[in-house]
Amino acid sequence: MFKSMLGFITGVILLYFSGKLINSSNESLNYYTYLQIILISFSFFLLFYRLTFKKIYIKGFAVYLLTLVLGFCYASLTADKITSSRISSSFDQQIIQVTAYLCGLPRRGEYSFSADFCLLDLQSKAGFQLKGKTYKARLRWPLEMEVSEGVSIFNVKSRQPKSTVNFIGLSFEKNLFYERIVLTGTVKNHIDSIGIDSLGFFERLKYEYHQLRRNLSYRTSEMLSGSTHKGIIHALLLGDRSKLSSQDALVLSNTGTQHLIAISGLHVGLVMFGLFCLLPRAIFSIVLVSVLGLVYVSLVGFTPSAQRAWIMCVCGLFYLSGYIKQSKWLIFTFTLFLILVLDPLATFNLGFWYSFLCVAIIFLISQFTSFDPKHWFSLVMLQLLLIIAMVPVSSLLGTKHGLENILANLLAIPWISLLVLPLSLFWFMVSFLSKELSFIPLSILDKSIELLTAYLSSLKMFNIPFAIDVHYIAIVCFVIVFLALLVFSKVNSILGLSSLAMALVIVFPSRLYNDKPELMVFDVGQGLSLAMKAKGRIWLYDTGPAFDKSSSMRNIILPYLRQHRKSNELKGVIISHGDSDHAGDLLSLYDEFRPELGWSGQPERLEVKSFEACRAGMKWQEGGLQIEVLYPFSGLDISKLSSNNHSCVVRISFRQKIFLLMGDLEAQAEMNLVKRYRDELKSDILIAGHHGAAKSSSFALLKHVQPSYIVFSAGYLNKFGHPSDVVLKRVSGFDLEHLNTIESGAIRFSEQFFVSSDLIEIAR
Repeated sequence: MFKSMLGFITGVILLYFSGKLINSSNESLNYYTYLQIILISFSFFLLFYRLTFKKIYIKGFAVYLLTLVLGFCYASLTADKITSSRISSSFDQQIIQVTAYLCGLPRRGEYSFSADFCLLDLQSKAGFQLKGKTYKARLRWPLEMEVSEGVSIFNVKSRQPKSTVNFIGLSFEKNLFYERIVLTGTVKNHIDSIGIDSLGFFERLKYEYHQLRRNLSYRTSEMLSGSTHKGIIHALLLGDRSKLSSQDALVLSNTGTQHLIAISGLHVGLVMFGLFCLLPRAIFSIVLVSVLGLVYVSLVGFTPSAQRAWIMCVCGLFYLSGYIKQSKWLIFTFTLFLILVLDPLATFNLGFWYSFLCVAIIFLISQFTSFDPKHWFSLVMLQLLLIIAMVPVSSLLGTKHGLENILANLLAIPWISLLVLPLSLFWFMVSFLSKELSFIPLSILDKSIELLTAYLSSLKMFNIPFAIDVHYIAIVCFVIVFLALLVFSKVNSILGLSSLAMALVIVFPSRLYNDKPELMVFDVGQGLSLAMKAKGRIWLYDTGPAFDKSSSMRNIILPYLRQHRKSNELKGVIISHGDSDHAGDLLSLYDEFRPELGWSGQPERLEVKSFEACRAGMKWQEGGLQIEVLYPFSGLDISKLSSNNHSCVVRISFRQKIFLLMGDLEAQAEMNLVKRYRDELKSDILIAGHHGAAKSSSFALLKHVQPSYIVFSAGYLNKFGHPSDVVLKRVSGFDLEHLNTIESGAIRFSEQFFVSSDLIEIAR
């Protein structure tokens, strides 16, 4: 049984690493991928069954391999079904008739509402039946439009669920895929509403459940109208973070405590184990706690993290009560197997990896050290070891991890779990009995959150990051030292040496790391941001767009910089000009990094005031990497020119490869550039100005630059129509190869490009 479960788990997880994901799901796997699958599966088998060359269990390996293939096929079929049901690009911007009902809490924006809808029927304008039934659509509708109860029929201006895809950081398109969103769009008009009698039993049950949550959300929002931190309370009770204030969202993000208001497994576990401790150790208690835990999970919307936690807690309760006599590692494997059977695409969710890695590390720690769960010092030490053990994972993923996070979580975890969450649930129950009485616990609740946010905000001075090199040898060394720390924890000399070795690995960059040069064009949607990394230095050009509660900086760029921070210094930041799609969220960058140089075409428009105005002739050079400003010209009066024509045009040179970065420069200024430099503009890569707008990338510029590649950074179906057909036609006339973040996702010019082979990697 264990062999079968382990094989199935390996097969499902291998789908995630095989490349057969949303971006290439229609492509056949190559032989190299098959070889990888076989080698990794054989390694797993050797690891868990301790095979020797003298005695190989052919039968056991056959079972393992068979279930591995079964798991891989099972997950692959699930992914393919979703892919085949997604609305294709041929229906983009067309009107589709959608029959659906609300199956998510509405989120109010500045101009519209948005929510997820469960699809019952889709028809094209010509009356053709479309796939997508049983999946979901993410739709927007005007604030003045009423989405009535019942099943609604809409005319929707459709858009395939396409979004940003990057090598590191949040991949919004992957998230849409994981949530089974097969259609996005805007409701143009509400045609009709039909009764729910036509729904089947289970569909009707699902409809009633979502209506109940919607009504509870409205009621809770009304009751919390006077609360300062209503967004945090609302998130803890209903799993809806859309009502978080921008200030609270920023504080939680900066301190790495946002997971505590996302209905993490910790909360579900505390609710269930807290109830279990109050009841006698009997099978009835486990059943009762499981049912009550399921009620809480349903209250927060059956989020993936809550479902995982519920399954893990139920298995854990049976194990702790002695009804299951197996090893804790077998229970761990069975839980993982069960979750992947129920949701074979769970690997797409970052929380899945964190949940099981954290539990595995806790099991590993408990294997070699003894902790008294009733003693606060033991719990603090356990959490400290867990945070240290997660340093390699955080370094690989580019998540924020440091002294600030440790100090924040040391207080925030018990504070929210033992005080804020119970108070929230108590207030929620009291509010049904008496609005007047509920005011008292709400006041206490508000004050407790206020104290916590004040403490979290004060930790800014402790912004000391923990990270290790992402080189695999460095990670392996760290893991070996950590295991030695656990195994020999009672031997003082080895304990001291292990602690010192881990501290040195975290504090000092490893010389094992080979600093491979690369230029990364991030996929930030309708905006621009790129980074040049070479010789231990990183230069950032533009920071992409920012929105009320999220930004390209926090979601995409900072994870990249964190991943490379151990062996690379952020030397300089260039902001082409002050427009929001090029200069978004600079404050978040400067909160965490302190670049030595800052240049901009419009320093007066930036949030950070330490930038120097760009002028032609400004240059920085080190280790063969050269950054040179070509425009604006010294002495040229550009005050009457458009904001776009203030753009700082930069030439980057490294190993005989030249990149020309145009910002948002338009044809009028391009002509001045051509007149000044002419053939000196020749470059290998042209980062097109103004995202490929018709007024940019003029014939004269293309003629003198003569690039091998031209790159457009733009958002899918952006309202400006970038890149323009006029520009694309102009580019084709020069027989240039063009790349577009809309189609390619993030674009990386890697080490091979700088050597000879011109290898270019794309994220999609």
